[in-house]
Amino acid sequence: MTTRHDALFQQRRAATPHEWTRRDALKLSGAAALLAGTSLPFAAPARAEAPKRGGTARIAFASTAPTVTLDPIKSSIIPDLTHIRQLGNELVAIGPNLDIEPELATDWEASADGSEWVFTLRRGVVFHNGKPMTSADVVYSMRRHLGAESESVWRAQMAQIEEVVAEGPHTVRFKLVAPNFEFPALLTSGRTIVIPEDHSDFVNFVGTGPFKLGEYRPRERTLFLRHEDFWAADRVHLDAIETFSVLDPVNRVNALLTGEADFIVGADLNALPRLQQSPDVETMFVRSGQNVHMVMMCDRAPTDSYDFRLAMKLLQDRTRVVEGVYKGRAQMGNDYLLSPNHKEFSREIPLRTYDPDKARFHLARAGVENPTVEIFTSTAAGPGAVEQVLMFQQTAAAGGVTVNVRQAPADSYWSAVWRKQPFHGSHWNMRPTAEMQWSQLYLSTASSNEIAFRDERVDRLVFAARAERDEAKRMEIWRDLQLIAHDEGGHMLAAHPDYIYAHAKRLRGLKPYQQGVGTSNIVTGIDLWLDA
Repeated sequence: MTTRHDALFQQRRAATPHEWTRRDALKLSGAAALLAGTSLPFAAPARAEAPKRGGTARIAFASTAPTVTLDPIKSSIIPDLTHIRQLGNELVAIGPNLDIEPELATDWEASADGSEWVFTLRRGVVFHNGKPMTSADVVYSMRRHLGAESESVWRAQMAQIEEVVAEGPHTVRFKLVAPNFEFPALLTSGRTIVIPEDHSDFVNFVGTGPFKLGEYRPRERTLFLRHEDFWAADRVHLDAIETFSVLDPVNRVNALLTGEADFIVGADLNALPRLQQSPDVETMFVRSGQNVHMVMMCDRAPTDSYDFRLAMKLLQDRTRVVEGVYKGRAQMGNDYLLSPNHKEFSREIPLRTYDPDKARFHLARAGVENPTVEIFTSTAAGPGAVEQVLMFQQTAAAGGVTVNVRQAPADSYWSAVWRKQPFHGSHWNMRPTAEMQWSQLYLSTASSNEIAFRDERVDRLVFAARAERDEAKRMEIWRDLQLIAHDEGGHMLAAHPDYIYAHAKRLRGLKPYQQGVGTSNIVTGIDLWLDA
């Protein structure tokens, strides 16, 4: 196990070097939480007043896609991942500060070499149909990701698992292909939620979550009703949650201001004056590792050229992006998808600066002086995505580059543009660990390797980082991986925008999550309530 409370963990490791367990982690993270004045993992937060029961909270999403689904292993967009987290639970979850917290598992521990993990399941959990959850359900849910025939979008990540077996009704053992001391973080993906053994009717979804499916109208509206037998039912106060998509950012803000929505995903910075003038609306900013960036695919022209990619990176003025596009509400990016929020983030790599003269040199080496470039983007590609490309159109001109901006429809962007056009915008919410970020985006076999950058060095170093128990040595490996991505990869990342939460003041109990709304309690409905 790893934790943010590194000093305490190092003391514990020195005292007991044999195995690292979930119970050890809880003891130490609990002590650190008391010292820091924060709440313990999965403990109900302190409130000035008692929550009220009842009402329906309405969430307006910023995206949708023709491929919407309630099948966990196929879920790939925010509405899907939100829905399945309202309906189900993972074995472990990520908390607001990136700590791994118990969910359907109460304890977990690794073997001495990190190649096997044993999870102890929570007792008394029942599915929406009244069936008790057992280890057989966990095994079935995990095995759906495994094997060449699996349709899972998380299959490449789950390929780390060689075998998953039940050892009694409340114990599950994972045997890994190779050691991974950060393996539990892999299971925090919503795609790994537990469903009943042999369940396959996802239009009539059955899970263990705080809400059960009331009405499902794909790409329109979905209604979730409180699961009265939820294992933490005392923390579910809403009667229902209703979700729908409003793709246009102006219309989405209007939905909140007129009372049609209680929470909107992806509030626009330009709308802040209107939002902050409303007596019924509250905004909240969360410093995060969110990634809104441009993708240069390394397997097709013109972005298959190293010198061309480097020239484009040198023509992005990240200071102007942070100050101009995000009004200072962002952290500076450095052309790889890891932020200062991550403990693995390397501050040894110099921040790339805007340099049109050097960019011209690399364009000449690539044999494409004064090129015309098409960049595809959309409001669906993240907050500020369109504005970033329009600003790049200006800054690239100093290097002799003409940028034609192609703005694609939001409702089909992820199916029609993403990973299809050589140069396009993309958006990723923060992953809790570097290992999860690299496993999903940089490994040669990664299911979402959007830059199509495949390098044996990256694969070898990721495997080495997983197997390294020593924290300091693991950080050195992650520094090397960031350097490769910074120098050679196909990501142009100028900024990590803060998340902007906008919600009706009557919606209470919302907690700021560094990973964004996809993992927050607005998704699960836990601890939320509506004031009169």
